[in-house]
Amino acid sequence: MSAYKWQRLFTLLDAHDVLNFALQGYAQQQKKNVRHAPQQLVNELQSRQTTIPQTDYTRSQLSNSLLNRRLQTIRTTERHAIDTSLETLHLLNIIVHNVENTLNQGLQIKGILHLGLYLRHHGNRVDFIKLERWLAQIYLKTMAQLQGNILITLFGFEQAEIPFVRRLSPKVRSLILRSLTKTEKDTTEHSLTQDSSILVHGNSTTIRHSIGHNMHYLLYAPIETISNLTYKFAKNLSELEE
Repeated sequence: MSAYKWQRLFTLLDAHDVLNFALQGYAQQQKKNVRHAPQQLVNELQSRQTTIPQTDYTRSQLSNSLLNRRLQTIRTTERHAIDTSLETLHLLNIIVHNVENTLNQGLQIKGILHLGLYLRHHGNRVDFIKLERWLAQIYLKTMAQLQGNILITLFGFEQAEIPFVRRLSPKVRSLILRSLTKTEKDTTEHSLTQDSSILVHGNSTTIRHSIGHNMHYLLYAPIETISNLTYKFAKNLSELEE
């Protein structure tokens, strides 16, 4: 690839907050007679690497008030249960965090990657029967399956490694490509969004984009998707009034 394409690729990885992972993987895959990224670019990116703060998945929440109360009840009850499984609870929190991020910001590769890492390192201690019961209570079984499908499609996981994935979805690949394309477009146009003349149209544009974005996930989590969209719509209206 050209230096420009390498730059765009690393910019995309940086936008998904997985640049550190990518550079580590890149360093381990060096082969002779293969054209690599310009060393000056790699050196620059390596110099910018910082320690990524650990995500507090316990702070994740749902937009729908009823489902969010159920989530909080699950968390409280499980911590005091006789057969408590903190590993299962942590996995649930990662899935909820990814749902929250997906509906608010778009598909985030970092969250999916963390889900995969946790399954690989701690999956043997997860009570998947309990996990699926919880997911059913907060209506996120299909959304969890989507995240598992992304692990299978993007990171080469086997379906057997992710017990809550009941079937493979042929639509996942196009969903990933659409999300990556949107991220690239957003990073390219980021400087334009700082222009005050464009910010005049910010609220109406945000609402329009939110509707279009959330519609992609309506079939995966209808209650949470509609609740999330309603919340953002109300928030934008209040900002317009101010």
